[in-house]
Amino acid sequence: MSRAHFLLLAAAALTAGACAYVPEARAPSWADAQLDEARASQAPDFIPEERLDDADLLVFEDHQRALVEERDAVQARVEALPPLPTDAEDHARRARERARPPESR
Repeated sequence: MSRAHFLLLAAAALTAGACAYVPEARAPSWADAQLDEARASQAPDFIPEERLDDADLLVFEDHQRALVEERDAVQARVEALPPLPTDAEDHARRARERARPPESR
């Protein structure tokens, strides 16, 4: 038996021995104790509905409109960008240029 085979078998035996120990029952954890002590609670029959008044609704709609306009502006700027090159060699060349330290004089 070669030394490599012996080391492999020894490692397998140690692993099997370590895996053989499995505790039969785990001790209750802090979370289990908290759940056991917690009061049972009922779900509410209904959730009350709160409506916004007209002034708050207008403010909400203004913010919503502003967000949609900002999203459209960002998407337009993204579409105006030149497409990224997909050539791996070109990408590697540009990465090397960016990584090149500045030349000292």
